[in-house]
Amino acid sequence: MRIRSTVATAFAVVTLGWMATLAAPQNASVPGVGSGVVQVRGTVSVGNTPNVNITNMPAVSQQGEWRVAVSNTPSVIVALPAFVRAGGVYECLWPSGEREILRVGSVAAGGWVRVEGPTVRWVNVSLARSLEEKQ
Repeated sequence: MRIRSTVATAFAVVTLGWMATLAAPQNASVPGVGSGVVQVRGTVSVGNTPNVNITNMPAVSQQGEWRVAVSNTPSVIVALPAFVRAGGVYECLWPSGEREILRVGSVAAGGWVRVEGPTVRWVNVSLARSLEEKQ
């Protein structure tokens, strides 16, 4: 019984070693089967190559530096939210996460409002993440 288990263990070890040798990449320093390097004497021919015919070739070609420009882009005007009115006070949350209280003096097109305060300025509230009316 002990001999049988020893022989089985030895056989398993040899089998695993042989499988590992087959699975390992074959990197031989000399050309040969499995080395990835083969010397060819004579000519090599690849059969069944299709004929490629290019028709309607343009007679122009690009030379020099390519320059691409986008032109005639339409103007986009975002409407001011309907609830914004002159004289209102709003809490604005900007994309940066900053919150600001705005006292609207007047309203213009395209989301612009005139903000009253220590310094009078114009702000585009259509760029805000949220706008909340305050009492």
